[in-house]
Amino acid sequence: MDELAIFCRLINVEERESASVRGNLKCECGNEYFRVLYFGKRTKEIFAPVIIRNKGKINIMAYCEECERSYSFDNYNQKKLLYNGNSKLTPDLLLLDNEHHKIRFSFNYIPEKFKSSNYEYFRFEIFLDKKNKWRVIVEE
Repeated sequence: MDELAIFCRLINVEERESASVRGNLKCECGNEYFRVLYFGKRTKEIFAPVIIRNKGKINIMAYCEECERSYSFDNYNQKKLLYNGNSKLTPDLLLLDNEHHKIRFSFNYIPEKFKSSNYEYFRFEIFLDKKNKWRVIVEE
């Protein structure tokens, strides 16, 4: 099985027994702060992720303004995790907020599919500097 290309862009990586991987995104240009764009339904953020599916579709993108590369999750795309310019800014993507955020990706696996594109669970989080904590944006 092919390893997900995104793993070469993660720093501060934590692995747990061939079952999960978590790491912060660092762009190829060295930038660690990204704009976040999305397609989906925005929640009230009480007990749910910030973005959930809208008519079965969800897309979340970390966009580097330094070099214009993008890293995104799209549940309608067979590769699901698109990286390094394969995803483009489109009019249906909305800006999450006006901030630049650190991004953390998390993946859970069954052991025989560890680090492949066949993950069981995916989480996209942003770091909220003012609150000094991570916020879950998407869980799939």
